[in-house]
Amino acid sequence: YNYCRNKQELVTQVFERSIEPAIEAGGHIIASSMGAVEKLEAMLRLWFSHFSKHRGLFDFLFRDPHVRELCFTSQRSKNTLAIDRFRSIFEQGIAEGSFREFNAVSAAEMAVGAVQFCIERQLESGEQRPIENSIRELMDLILCGIRSHEAGRGANS
Repeated sequence: YNYCRNKQELVTQVFERSIEPAIEAGGHIIASSMGAVEKLEAMLRLWFSHFSKHRGLFDFLFRDPHVRELCFTSQRSKNTLAIDRFRSIFEQGIAEGSFREFNAVSAAEMAVGAVQFCIERQLESGEQRPIENSIRELMDLILCGIRSHEAGRGANS
């Protein structure tokens, strides 16, 4: 309390300091020489691993509805950076031929939203999903979609 004006500022600062290492690590992933698919997997692994590693803190912070909203407000202020990083990965994948042409900004917004929602659902339910399952399921959804190969051969493909 010596460094913060009130409880809200203290909670926000604790939350922001808890995610700062993940933000920094994400920058290293983006700057790396990995291919887009590998970067995508590394970014998902970072998000889910960081959440898992600090689960106790996040459970504490998100238990109180008012504190949870403060954390969500802080998180939303970082969304532009997260979206930009996923957009960068998707644009790299398009350029290198790993991904088909699509709107990288919209896809990045959906990817960030999906990861955040998966994490938020675990906090709300108290569930702890295995990191590898979460990564594999999102990678499959992002890279393969939900349409079956058989449906892809139909008239509406």
